[in-house]
Amino acid sequence: MRKFQKKNILGLIDTMNEAHSEIAKYIHSHEYSIINNILIECQQAAIAIGNIIEEQEGKDIPVITDLELYCEYLYQLNHSLMNHNKNEHIFNSLNKLLEKIYFWIRDEIKVKYEIVFLPYKYSMWDSLESIWLVAKADIDCDCYVIPIPYYEKNPDKSLGTMHYEGDCFPDYIPITHYEQYDFETRKPDVIYIHNPYDQHNFVTSVHPHFYSLELKKKTSLLVYVPYYIAGAYKDIDAFKSKQMTTGAVY
Repeated sequence: MRKFQKKNILGLIDTMNEAHSEIAKYIHSHEYSIINNILIECQQAAIAIGNIIEEQEGKDIPVITDLELYCEYLYQLNHSLMNHNKNEHIFNSLNKLLEKIYFWIRDEIKVKYEIVFLPYKYSMWDSLESIWLVAKADIDCDCYVIPIPYYEKNPDKSLGTMHYEGDCFPDYIPITHYEQYDFETRKPDVIYIHNPYDQHNFVTSVHPHFYSLELKKKTSLLVYVPYYIAGAYKDIDAFKSKQMTTGAVY
């Protein structure tokens, strides 16, 4: 399951728990029509959670049975209230079951991370490839290499000829076309770039849709990997001495 999906589910359960508090309040004031509406909303939330989990994790996991039982408790509670019967034990069971569902999802459902790499020039891909190789080998990561188009800048700084180098990559690198990946829907957990300059590059510009200011809206973590080496020491002993003295790496 994707990280954002798990986070949304746990947030929804928190809201359901708040609804339980509202139910308790309205039970004491005998406002049963309001309770009925809340119970319906809780049932809809439980069904939505179950559908997501079945789609991502399969049907044969314990929490699906617990969600079905939760819906049964909702029905029993509503029936008990409508007939003015005692309902404390049903309500307590409902609360305990929702807590069990929350902790099971939190602790047992593993998160799958989606990582996107956005090179624009194949000649600069080597700055990202080592990261891609490690991420690709991780069973908890799904990786996408999506070369993005770029433009030469005209003398007046307007965008000139467009270039796309997706067909320059070797066969061992699976390429996803930039028009076939929906950032808004997929919400990648991490995006790697090696061009952070947006419109401020005087020579070239990636497509404006892929400016860093735009990408930050589509992911929780945008990572810039520079193509150049910021600095180096030929004398490794001097490097270690500098690092130990200052605590910084240059």
